[in-house]
Amino acid sequence: MDWQAWVVLAALVLMLLLLFLDKGPPDQIMLGCAILLWNLGIISTTDALAGFSNPGLLAVGALFVVVEGVEKSRLVHLVAKKVLGRNTSERCALVRLCISTWLLSAAFNNTPLVVLLIPTVRDWARARNIAPSKF
Repeated sequence: MDWQAWVVLAALVLMLLLLFLDKGPPDQIMLGCAILLWNLGIISTTDALAGFSNPGLLAVGALFVVVEGVEKSRLVHLVAKKVLGRNTSERCALVRLCISTWLLSAAFNNTPLVVLLIPTVRDWARARNIAPSKF
């Protein structure tokens, strides 16, 4: 193997180790790895920036902006309180959550939808002494 292959292998192992040990934000760790490989001339500028031009990535990124606006309006929190109910069992709340998420996923991408619902469901579960991981 050429030296470039060894450097890429070492960078990948280091990146995975840093991600596993949670030594920083994942985006900074991965970007740092890409910058390292770019500075060493192993990947070209076109290759380094190619992932950012993916239309799917741009669409999901734009949906995160929309989700942030909806989250700040607290609309989801109000609707979730109605959907999850006040004195419902875990099973009933889970069924209600699944049905409402299923309906919402027909109109929204799943990734931003999950990002939008996680804080609300987590707060709802903690207020009732239920492990949020069950949802």
